Amino acid sequence: MARTRTRKTAPRAPARPPLKKAAAQGGSAASPAPTTASTSWQALATTSRPGGTSRCTGLAVEPQQQTQWCWAAVSKSVSQFYDSTSGWTQCAIANAELSQTGCCIDGSTPACNQPWYLDRALTRVGCLQSMSAGTLPFAMVQSLLNYDTPPCARQGWAGGGGHFVAIVCWFRFQSGLMSGSSAATASQRLQISDPWYGDSIVDYSTFVSGYQGTGTWTHSYLTKP
Repeated sequence: MARTRTRKTAPRAPARPPLKKAAAQGGSAASPAPTTASTSWQALATTSRPGGTSRCTGLAVEPQQQTQWCWAAVSKSVSQFYDSTSGWTQCAIANAELSQTGCCIDGSTPACNQPWYLDRALTRVGCLQSMSAGTLPFAMVQSLLNYDTPPCARQGWAGGGGHFVAIVCWFRFQSGLMSGSSAATASQRLQISDPWYGDSIVDYSTFVSGYQGTGTWTHSYLTKP
C-alpha cells in the first residue's frame, strides 16, 4: 500500500500457521499469542569484544495480543520503555485509536482487531518524534540506540501488507564472532524486537530487504521519551 501514513497488516512469511485474510487494506492475520523466537546470542548493554562492539537498549516489544495489533504492541512497549509507570495497554491504545470502548473486554471483535497506523499510535502515547518513508542508515541507527531512543520500522511484504517492529540493538562484528560461528561474515547487524516473530539478530542489509524472507523496510519512526 502506498500511503503517507502506513497501515499495519500482519506478516505473510514462511514457517507460520495458516493465515487468515483480513479486510480490504489489511493483509494476513497472525496468531494472537506468538511464541517468542530465541536468539542464539544477545547483548544486553554496550559491549566491546575482541573484533567487535555492540549496543543494546532495554526495549523488548511484547507479543501482540490480537492478530492485527502489532501497532498496539509496539507503541505500548515503547511507552513503557520510556516510562515504566506508563498506564497504556494494547487494548487501551486500541480503544483510543479506533474510537471503541470494548477492546479491553474482547479485543478480538472486528471493531477492535483492526490494522492501524504506528505513527498515530506512537503519537497517542506521546512517543513519536518523527516519521519518514524509507530506511535509516546504519550509522543513524547506531546513534539513536547510543542515546537510548530506539527507532521503529515498518516492513512491507512482497505479497502485500506490512508489519511493525522495533530496532533495539546494533552490532559490529568480524567473521566468526557471533554464536561461535566461523561463517558470520557480516559486519553490521541489528537486533529486531518483533511482536509476532519474537527477537532476532539479522544483517542490516537483510533487514533493509529480505526480513523474514520477503520483507522490505518501507518506513521509519523515531521515538522520544
